[in-house]
Amino acid sequence: MRDVEAAVEEVAKAFKLFVDRMENRDVVEQLAAAVAHLLGLSQAVSSLPARRPSIPIHGATVAALERGVQFWSDYREALTAATIHEAQRLGGRGQAHLDSVADAYSGHLRAHGAAEGFDGDSGISLFQRVFRGIEHNYPGVSILEIDERGRAEVAKFAGVDVASGMGAEFLVLDTVAAAHLDGHRLRRVLAESARFCSNAPLLVSVAESEGVLDGLAASRRRLAEALNAFESVMLSETNGETIFRRLMRLHAEVYEEVAGPLFALYLLLAGAKSRPYLKLILDGATLSSDALKRVPQLDEWFLGRDNFLRNAAQHGGGFRVDGDNVVFTLKTYQGTHSALEVVDMILANLESLSAASWALRNALEVAGIAIPLSDSDADYLGLSGIELSRVMLEHHGLEVEVLSRNEHWGFQVSGSEVKPFNLALVIAMSEAASQIQTVTIGLDGSKGDTMELSLDSYREFAANAGKLQGASAIQGIVELRHACKVGGHGMLTSNDLMFAVAHAGAFLLAGNTNLIGLLRRAQKLANEYNFLDVQTLVSEVFTEFRGNEPRAIAGLQRRLTELGAATAAPAVPECDRVRVVLVGGS
Repeated sequence: MRDVEAAVEEVAKAFKLFVDRMENRDVVEQLAAAVAHLLGLSQAVSSLPARRPSIPIHGATVAALERGVQFWSDYREALTAATIHEAQRLGGRGQAHLDSVADAYSGHLRAHGAAEGFDGDSGISLFQRVFRGIEHNYPGVSILEIDERGRAEVAKFAGVDVASGMGAEFLVLDTVAAAHLDGHRLRRVLAESARFCSNAPLLVSVAESEGVLDGLAASRRRLAEALNAFESVMLSETNGETIFRRLMRLHAEVYEEVAGPLFALYLLLAGAKSRPYLKLILDGATLSSDALKRVPQLDEWFLGRDNFLRNAAQHGGGFRVDGDNVVFTLKTYQGTHSALEVVDMILANLESLSAASWALRNALEVAGIAIPLSDSDADYLGLSGIELSRVMLEHHGLEVEVLSRNEHWGFQVSGSEVKPFNLALVIAMSEAASQIQTVTIGLDGSKGDTMELSLDSYREFAANAGKLQGASAIQGIVELRHACKVGGHGMLTSNDLMFAVAHAGAFLLAGNTNLIGLLRRAQKLANEYNFLDVQTLVSEVFTEFRGNEPRAIAGLQRRLTELGAATAAPAVPECDRVRVVLVGGS
């Protein structure tokens, strides 16, 4: 891509020189050479086949070159334009094409950024690396929001309902495809197969067949394992032939354990097969693959299922690597393919299976047919709520240890400027935590008591925080501190209430009777906490307000103003260990 940038920039500079010094022969020759280089590069890149895993980069490069060529075409017309106005118009259009090269290049950067995120630091989890790619493709999306964003994205381009959890899985697939596969084809096949499965009259009856749901659950896990295995090969191996051999073996395993069940299920949904699902599985993936050829739509969805690919990996001596080529030496097939072509076929198979698997599982979930998913599988897939939350915390630079799971999530974190209160609330308010009871986050090494707050109490505070001003806003913080409990006791202090009463009392004495209710609430809290000084102050405010003696009122107003200035304002509470109660909190 840098060659593309350089070629376009070379033409632009040469043309500027030509405009300034068109009588100079060297300048003319320089422009001619630059244009010839650009056109030659465009033809060379366009003639190369686009193959996985380089399709995203190839597409961005071709787009940038096409715009660069168009830039020259418009400027060439400008040189022979009949009028100055026409020359300026064509020149402006050419400049627009030149500027658009940057847009194509930025598309390349997004694909490259996603690839770097996916292929990068092996010291972090696969899901974290994929999330880096999601950040490139969907800027501003929090990890706890990706399911909602993914569901909206699929609904928009596929026109189907999307089940909870399937949006996040789609964004993972979409990000991997944007980096290594044919992202446009993945979306097309996913959309077409999703509509097919959602509208299939036999969907429910097929799902009720013996072994179907367990088979889908197993194939989902196996797809994730295949992705991990592929990543492991790419990160740990440096020898090209070794990488290729391991990739071939991986393809054979995926063909039997993932492709076979999916082939059978799609044939059943299409009405092309009527034998029970388990018998189709026993018949083998090869027979199902052959049957797909007789159903054109299904045949097109499942690429990379050539029998010689699978058989070559299963039979010793079934293939050999010869330089940049692969020579297949099976009894049933002999032929030579470039290694790049074979890798493209293998990745096309993974692409196809990923799209078709997502589509079928989503249709079943939307229909209310749950596919078994153990906690361990959910964590392995990186799509369980607690795993998403853990990755979110790690993504913010924290070291995280999961202390408890199930309905009561517990995390121990360490890092700079950590605020457990904020982190616990972010997780508790996310869709990922919608089915649990509590979220607890504590700093590593914290030994003090736990501050506890009900999510409902915080939501009430947050709903009013942006609307309230002055004394009412202060009272909102007071109520939040009262709702935060340590050892069963609120975190409200005498100073908190004193500050609130000083401000509310001064406004009441100035004639704002709307604050009477607020002062009565402060008085009630002072009684509950046995804050005698606050009780006395509130009583004094009410006495002077009822007495309506101007001099006494003015004197108390001055005292309240001084007291408010000398007292620290109440703040959102913080603690080294915080628990947010989502269900049954007080």
